[in-house]
Amino acid sequence: MADLDREAFRRLYSRTANKLFAICLAVTRDHAAAEDVLQESYLKIWDRAKSYNPERSRPLAWMAAIARNAAIDWYRVRTRHNHVGEEHLNLHESEATAADERIIAMDREDQVWAAVSNLDAESEQELKSIFLLGLSYPEAAQRLDLPVATFKSRVRRTVLRIRRKLSDD
Repeated sequence: MADLDREAFRRLYSRTANKLFAICLAVTRDHAAAEDVLQESYLKIWDRAKSYNPERSRPLAWMAAIARNAAIDWYRVRTRHNHVGEEHLNLHESEATAADERIIAMDREDQVWAAVSNLDAESEQELKSIFLLGLSYPEAAQRLDLPVATFKSRVRRTVLRIRRKLSDD
């Protein structure tokens, strides 16, 4: 992709768009805004592909940081207009995360994605329906043709399995 290969970009997009969209949606909490931020993120990824350094971070972590930062920028611009005076500045802690904390979080996120990718297809689909697609438990249960209580239990067991796996590592 650093050579501006459109086919490589298409493949990268198809493999990562859902993950980056989930990040954008989590920050913006607005579906349309998340779509806009995702598009902006991929433009930045395309423009910065030559500067990517695999020794500094994994590709998905690098792209996730770009998407997260774009979403945070969107959020700041949106909320900046809601503050009338300086008295509000002291009431809100900074939303910016220190660089070292972001790197640790990205590494942890990579570990989570690795654990999710090692799940059986059914468990992975259940988790993704909740955490990536943003469906409610009843919506996801209906989509997968399961009773809501059963679906909730299965997702909870899967999350606990991933937590155990991550704590073992």
